[in-house]
Amino acid sequence: MGKESHVQIPTKSLSTSRLQKIFVVVFSFAAAAWLLAPFDIFPSYPDGDSGCRQNSPSATEAFRWDRLSPTKKLHWVTCYVNFQCARLQVPLNYEDPSAGDAAIALLRYPASVKRTSSKYKGPVLFNPGGPGGSGVGLISVYGPHFQRLLGNEYDIIGFDPRGIGYTTPVVNVFDTPLERASWYLRLLEAPYINETSTALVEVVAKARLINELVAQKVPAAAEHVNTAVVCRDMLSIVQAHGYDKLQYWGFSYGSVLGSTFASLFPDNVGRLIIDGVVDVKNYYAGLWDNNLKVADKGLDTIFKQCAESKDDCAFHESTADKVKDRFFRLIDSLDKKPVTLINGQVAGIINRKIVHGLLFDTLYRPYRAAKQYFAALRALEKGDGLPLYKVAEGLGHDGGPLKCDCSPEPAILTGGQESQSAVMCTDAGPVDYDLDEFQRHFEKVAKTSYFGDIWSQLRLYCVGWKVKPKNPWQGPVGGNTSFPLLLIGNTEDPVTPFAKKMSHEFTDSVVLMQESAGHCSLAAVSLCTAKAIRAYFREGVLPAKGTTCEIEDHMFRDVTAEVSLSLNDEDARILESVRSINEGIRFKHFTF
Repeated sequence: MGKESHVQIPTKSLSTSRLQKIFVVVFSFAAAAWLLAPFDIFPSYPDGDSGCRQNSPSATEAFRWDRLSPTKKLHWVTCYVNFQCARLQVPLNYEDPSAGDAAIALLRYPASVKRTSSKYKGPVLFNPGGPGGSGVGLISVYGPHFQRLLGNEYDIIGFDPRGIGYTTPVVNVFDTPLERASWYLRLLEAPYINETSTALVEVVAKARLINELVAQKVPAAAEHVNTAVVCRDMLSIVQAHGYDKLQYWGFSYGSVLGSTFASLFPDNVGRLIIDGVVDVKNYYAGLWDNNLKVADKGLDTIFKQCAESKDDCAFHESTADKVKDRFFRLIDSLDKKPVTLINGQVAGIINRKIVHGLLFDTLYRPYRAAKQYFAALRALEKGDGLPLYKVAEGLGHDGGPLKCDCSPEPAILTGGQESQSAVMCTDAGPVDYDLDEFQRHFEKVAKTSYFGDIWSQLRLYCVGWKVKPKNPWQGPVGGNTSFPLLLIGNTEDPVTPFAKKMSHEFTDSVVLMQESAGHCSLAAVSLCTAKAIRAYFREGVLPAKGTTCEIEDHMFRDVTAEVSLSLNDEDARILESVRSINEGIRFKHFTF
């Protein structure tokens, strides 16, 4: 939470250098929030695209999704060593089967018991958030850990929603990954919405450009990607497994998917957790104006824990207010003198925008990122920007140098900003071009939080959107489900603090609050939360109403050893599975 002056509109622009290896993904905030996925908390894809691309991974485990034929019945093939892949053929338009087909990319970490066994508990579907997040990418990294938490009797299933990732048709307007990278590089110098007198117009113009490209190049794909259609796909996935009821754990935007599914198909709810809960009505209205209501409380908690951690926080001062003042002195100084960084292939300029954006990222996972972030700030005070670049890497913002790995295989184009916009804008509808209204929106959000300059841009994503969904749906949200929902919220979630509010929409649903900062329950390690999740899936046991779980975590001190001493073997195993997920999370922002 900053001083009031820090949300006022500054008068001069800040620029970002393009030397050698630029902060390619720090621009997710340093440009114009174009990669800002408010509700996406996990990595994107298990391997890269072949051809010319950024940060090309090893091809040793590459899998060609385009060589896997879609089938109406699930046909699994071995992929990524220990996983199984399938492409499920579904109608592009469930109301008009003659319109053609879509192919949903599925990744399974299989149960260790046979599916004919009485011990088999069926598939659990996951969504990492976004919109635009890849369930295939999520499970390729965290599938074994989720199974350790829930039990090896479950198939752990990730899927790419419509228009996204390896699901086809994809909403993509760039012909090569290198073209996309070039577009993102052009965004590097785009100002925040409040940085210059023309910044607002520039941000809107870039949104309109992408939206016009979608309308020109991929309208037939974009009209079939709204959330309600994806929910129908989820039911198809469950039924293809031979089940009628959905088992699901969705994070952030995944709570929109879960809430929508429960509203559309209340009799098909088996176990359904929504974690990091969006105000779904606000989302479908396209407002994006109430998400940050407790974000600054999380920032204050970071300052407070730093002040309480004399030997463990490099930015330590005797009080939280003094830590805050020191931070703002540093960030203000960057307006007058940005820090230059040249270290081998890494080069760039660190300015207010980068420090500010990375702080917002740190709010998403403060228990893993705050200590390193503040240590980097101390180095930055001395003119050393390399540690802050390392923070960017740890938060998932190191895009790497642009390279051409010119494989003979054609690139698989997986979409990006435009696929995210397609979901958001076919859900909420287009936003009219009204600069005065946009300014009022910014001012409203900026009064709520120090991070209003970042968040307020999301409403602008749908300016000039032209593609109408074939099967629109905006509610009503809520209902009496065949099994009660479990809603999980952190007390200081920076962007999705609406578990209690949304619980009122679903009969007999229960809210579990986790006493922590960070985005979604996995931002912190909590044995209480983990055991509640496990009991809900395995035994159908809901927490008592009003349950609040403490955490076994700290932003600056490593409490692993002292916590482990008091645990029995089963609790230690459960906690370790959560810690493994927590320590691996790299926030790549698109929206939630």
